[in-house]
Amino acid sequence: MRIKVIPIFIALSALSISGCDSKTAEEYIAAAETQYQQNDTQAAIIDLKNAIALAPKNKEARANLGKYYLTAGLFVESEKELRKALELGESKDSVYPALVRAIYYQNDFDRLTRLTQDYTSQDTQTQSSVALFTFLANLKSTDTGSTLNTDFSALLGDDKILAQVYYEFSQGKFSQADELLSSFQQPEQNKIEKLIVTGLLKAQLEDYDLAIIALDQVVASSPEYYVVQFQLAEVLINAKEFEKAKKLVDELLKINSRSAYANLLMAQIFLHDEYYKKAFDAAEIAIQNGIDSTQSNLLAGISAYKIERTESAYKYLSKASRNISPNHMANRLLAEVKIRLGETDNLAEMLEGISGQDVQKSALLESAAMIKFREGDIEASKSLFSQAKEGDPGNAVTLLREGLIKLSSGDQSGIDSLESAIALDNTLGEAWSLLAQGHMQAEEPKKALAVAKRWQEVNEVDGLVLESYLLQQLDDDIQARIKLVKALELAPKNYAAMRFLMLLNAREKRFDEARALAKTLLTSTENLSGKFQLVFTLINLAIEQDDLASAEALLQSLLSQQTDSSDKHALPISVGLATIYNYRGEFQKALSLLTDLHDTNDFYVLSTLGQTYSGLNDFNNAKSTFQALINAFPRDMRSWNKLITLLNQYGLNKEAVDVATRGESALPHDPRLTVLNIRSLIRAGDIHKAQQKIDNMKAQGNSSPMFELFTGEMALHHKEYEKAHKYLSQYYAVDPSWDSAQPLAEALAHLGKAAEGGKYLEAQTAKIRDKLKNIHYIAEYYSRSGELEKAAQYYKALLDINPEDFITLNNYSAVAIKQGEITLAIELAQKALQISPESPFAMDTLGWALFHDKKYGDALTYIKNAHEAIPKNNEVTFHLIETLIVTGSKDKAKSLLGRIKPTNDSDKQTLTRLNASI
Repeated sequence: MRIKVIPIFIALSALSISGCDSKTAEEYIAAAETQYQQNDTQAAIIDLKNAIALAPKNKEARANLGKYYLTAGLFVESEKELRKALELGESKDSVYPALVRAIYYQNDFDRLTRLTQDYTSQDTQTQSSVALFTFLANLKSTDTGSTLNTDFSALLGDDKILAQVYYEFSQGKFSQADELLSSFQQPEQNKIEKLIVTGLLKAQLEDYDLAIIALDQVVASSPEYYVVQFQLAEVLINAKEFEKAKKLVDELLKINSRSAYANLLMAQIFLHDEYYKKAFDAAEIAIQNGIDSTQSNLLAGISAYKIERTESAYKYLSKASRNISPNHMANRLLAEVKIRLGETDNLAEMLEGISGQDVQKSALLESAAMIKFREGDIEASKSLFSQAKEGDPGNAVTLLREGLIKLSSGDQSGIDSLESAIALDNTLGEAWSLLAQGHMQAEEPKKALAVAKRWQEVNEVDGLVLESYLLQQLDDDIQARIKLVKALELAPKNYAAMRFLMLLNAREKRFDEARALAKTLLTSTENLSGKFQLVFTLINLAIEQDDLASAEALLQSLLSQQTDSSDKHALPISVGLATIYNYRGEFQKALSLLTDLHDTNDFYVLSTLGQTYSGLNDFNNAKSTFQALINAFPRDMRSWNKLITLLNQYGLNKEAVDVATRGESALPHDPRLTVLNIRSLIRAGDIHKAQQKIDNMKAQGNSSPMFELFTGEMALHHKEYEKAHKYLSQYYAVDPSWDSAQPLAEALAHLGKAAEGGKYLEAQTAKIRDKLKNIHYIAEYYSRSGELEKAAQYYKALLDINPEDFITLNNYSAVAIKQGEITLAIELAQKALQISPESPFAMDTLGWALFHDKKYGDALTYIKNAHEAIPKNNEVTFHLIETLIVTGSKDKAKSLLGRIKPTNDSDKQTLTRLNASI
């Protein structure tokens, strides 16, 4: 074992002070010698500096100053003066014993061994001293491949003992080395090195008090020998003297805040003090600056685990696991982290190396099984549950969850698992509920009700609630209500009974009673997930009664009672208020409420914030928020749905396909993401790939109600308008929405029934509060379908809402041109250009209006400028060609025609017409 040391980071130079009296250089040298003998090293250094100021080439003064610097712990300055003494003719025997130590204490071991490799001395004591530090340099050298010379024949007295102590220490023979410590005869000879090895050795023997005393003396005598301060800090940490260690490391960090070793030590201290974020930061700095060791990776990995930085924990624990025993605690953490990240493959094999504690292994396997279940990989989930039961066969919760998984996949043996769970623990309410549902799933309602009766023998109230729930499924609401009322007579504050009664009231349109229960539940529950659901239920009930104001007042009252709006129990209330504001189209109010919660890693906060940005047409923030939602909840399909829907909404269909594909990789067994991908592929025009995915889903036994919609949309793409109308009408009848109305209206427009299609769009627009986007779409729909009067009506209505809206002005001008109302078209286009004078679209519209007013010169100016800005826009290019033809520039027009690539049927028709005219 070679002894590794840390490089010295900083050495501070002493100030030179020159005397101004009449002493000679020799007198200063003599005075310095006296001061040094009296242990006043600093005074001796000052006298020698004065001597050198008078006689710069005095080799004795240089040699003595180098030795005194060495005593003072100023090793760089010591070497400098000793080398000058050699240059001035001082003998090697006089200088080398001090020079090798000056270099040694700079930790420059390779340079030391090169200096002494050919050195010999007739003076045995000098030879011994130089040989000792040459040996120590070789021992501590980073070159572990070379053979260590252990011939100590040239060493004398304490030099030889010190070398033997270090050698035994390096071989791990700590007791033998400790015995040799008592053999020293001259304590002051090489005192620093003796104290250092004593401190390090006592620390290995866990005699921390003596270790600290020894190293403290070195720090006191050589305060700038920072290596020992690091060693002392490490000993203090091992001795659990964390406060003292922290003070020492703090001082070292003041000297170099990026010091790898200081940050490594501080990470240990912070981890002990449970300052996990600080521990993680310090460990990362250590790794980034060169200490990429098992210890540093363990520190970073464990602290990252503690602060739930799962990706970082995985990164660092994986690196550390290569060099630790399989049974190390960190491997358990790594297994848990892998489960969090969904890496459950070969988990059983990974856990094999962890000895004992089968219960803990089973818990990890069970967690992995639940992740696979949520991902939709039922078979893998079943397999992991089977392995979990082997380690902990009597765990009722494991059996409960196994029953859930089996029943979810239609495996009725899940009923047996649930019966076994109840036999082990008949207080498991979830097991009773799932067992009853299992019988309902198997179309055995009598057995399901019998389960509820059995549970009432154990827990009458919860059993009654379960019976009521089953009766509601059997459409026996009268008996269901009787059971709930009885349950509430026995337990007036029972949450489940109140919740089911609230839902029953809502279903029977007894909204006042439902809202009263919702308010009571909302103010009493501490369950965060349940609180969110209650808030949304309350809002939906208020919408049904057209009384959002009272729901808003209640939520505002509850929020005012919270001292901290970012407190987790205040989140559902804030999100509820923001949801109300979004529903009303008051997006800025919602944003103001949610801004303070932006950093909260909560699904509903991020989801509602993204919707708010979308309502504000702030695409970039909406996109980044939904991406943050995916990052925080990558295994929740709803996260992916939000971003994919946003991208499709803005026509970024290819990007939506990319996101959906990533989602499929993250949740490979969730067919809902495949459905989203198919929709995006159709919108992106990749019909072939969309059809492939549909065929694959069908082959795997999966289906979706949206297949009918997809068939209609693909027929629309292939211009099979009758077929498209058939399937899209059928889908719309089942799921009437704005999303299904759009393709249906397009199909009808192509069949010459644009007015009929518009009615579907208008019907869906009437259902929502924020109608502006839809009205714009309807106006454009009528415009491109040739229903110009209807388009004009919508644009007039939009101008009444906002007379300065650029898009409305520009698009209405285009409609007016088609209607032949050129004066109106010019007026509208001029207003649009005033609002956005750099817009090429406004320039083109005004130019085209002027063209129809036969002002061809002005028209050419505007349209030419528009074309220069957007040369690949076919509509603008066609306008320019027509203007060039009219103004006699047919050659230029012909040249432009040759460059156009038509993208639709309308482009092809226009291209044919213009070619014919030329």
